[in-house]
Parts: sequence; C-alpha cells; structure tokens
Amino acid sequence: MSDEDLKAILDVVSLHDRTLEDYILRGAEPPPNLVRGLKLLGLYPAR
Repeated sequence: MSDEDLKAILDVVSLHDRTLEDYILRGAEPPPNLVRGLKLLGLYPAR
C-alpha cells in the first residue's frame, strides 16, 4: 500500500459523517482522494 493510499484512507476515516451524507444527498461526486479511500475500504459502489 502506497503513502497516497494511506492518506486517502485517513481522509475517509477522519471525514465527518455529515459531509459524506451531504455528497450523497446532493448526488455530487466526492473529491478524488476521498473516492480512492472509499474504494480501498470497499465502501464505494461500482458503477
């Protein structure tokens, strides 16, 4: 796992629940680093 992967995961785990909920409710795409962390954690749906 690269340093970038670890940073992306850290961004996810330090994210406030409300922020992620806002992305979902607005249907907005989260920032790329957040998407990367979610995918690494298996929490980002495949499209």
